[in-house]
Amino acid sequence: MRKIIVILVALTLGGFQAIAQISNVEEKLRLPKALRESSGIIFFNDKLVSHNDSGNKNKLYELDTISGTVTRTITITNVSNVDWEDIAQDDTHIYVGDIGNNSGKRTDLKIYKIDKSEYLSATEIAAEVINYSYSDQRDFTSNFNNTQWDAEALISFDKDYLIVFTKNWVNGRTKAYPIPKKVGTHIVKPLSTSLNSEGLITGATYNPYTNKVYFIGYSSLLQPFVWVSENFLGMDIFSGTNTKTSLNSLGFEQAEGITHVGANRYFITSEAIRIPLISDYAKLVSFTTNDNKL
Repeated sequence: MRKIIVILVALTLGGFQAIAQISNVEEKLRLPKALRESSGIIFFNDKLVSHNDSGNKNKLYELDTISGTVTRTITITNVSNVDWEDIAQDDTHIYVGDIGNNSGKRTDLKIYKIDKSEYLSATEIAAEVINYSYSDQRDFTSNFNNTQWDAEALISFDKDYLIVFTKNWVNGRTKAYPIPKKVGTHIVKPLSTSLNSEGLITGATYNPYTNKVYFIGYSSLLQPFVWVSENFLGMDIFSGTNTKTSLNSLGFEQAEGITHVGANRYFITSEAIRIPLISDYAKLVSFTTNDNKL
């Protein structure tokens, strides 16, 4: 009985925490078959732009958030999809992170830089390539789903830098690595502060309206959560206040992508799940916040 009471209290407190920061969590629509493994999203030109993860096509898909239909498909002609895991944008470019590294053995991590004017004018485009490696990775031995060198979260922070956040399968400690937006090859160093994410970080979005970074992820039991990082120093994202909100109302979800629309609206995508005892379709989820616009 005591264990049951403790669980109920924890769920109640978690609920109050969620109300204080995140509200109106709801499923918007079932994602189309073309995006059943959606792994990253941005909101651009009044559409969601998404892609699938490892082994899928080298394509971006524009999704209408009302009808749930794909309205346009864009092929990036000069690259392949080794493991596309997140997407970000600034005023002039879209950045696709081929940063997934489930085994920790990759030496070909890349971010594809796409000119927005070209993106809008054609359905077949070429990308520039930003290559990078982690300065503190010494061991490239393959260790599937047991590595600290996987990554699935990418943001555009300012006019000069992107930031990649690791998906640490070993202990959940997420590190942040600034990467110059310049085409070329970069060896990147971690920022000073890391985050004990208590799970796996799978996507991120920086909201310039509020100067906050929202992360999506899930626990080992596929329980989704959101971390919010704010009041940080410079680009050291985890140096300020970091707050976790569990999205228990969604049930089991392999939540993968997150993006903001304005100051207080967010979309999340989750992949279709096909594992023993759990089966679910891919979906688009939304929530709102009460953040102050700067």
